[in-house]
Amino acid sequence: MQKETVTFDKLPEAVGYLTEQVIELKRMVSELQPPASDKHVLVEIEDACRIIKKAKPTIYTLVRKGLLPAYKKGKKLYFYEDELLGLD
Repeated sequence: MQKETVTFDKLPEAVGYLTEQVIELKRMVSELQPPASDKHVLVEIEDACRIIKKAKPTIYTLVRKGLLPAYKKGKKLYFYEDELLGLD
C-alpha cells in the first residue's frame, strides 16, 4: 500500500493503514523516552546541603557562579533533587 495511488474507493483502507502507523510510531517514541523520575521534587537549601554534602555558604557560592541549578521564589532558593543527584 505504501507506493499505491490512493483513490477515493481506497481512502478508508489508507486511513486505517496510516492510523496503525501512527500508533506504532507513538509506541516506538515512548520506548525511547526515559522513564519519568520520581526524584523531580523541589527541595529547600537544607535538603540540598544534605544531598550534595556541602555547607550552605558553598551552595550559595555555587549558585552565584552558575555551577548549581537553582530556582528562586521570593527570597528562598529551591533545587530539584534529580538535578542535584546528577551532579555527582
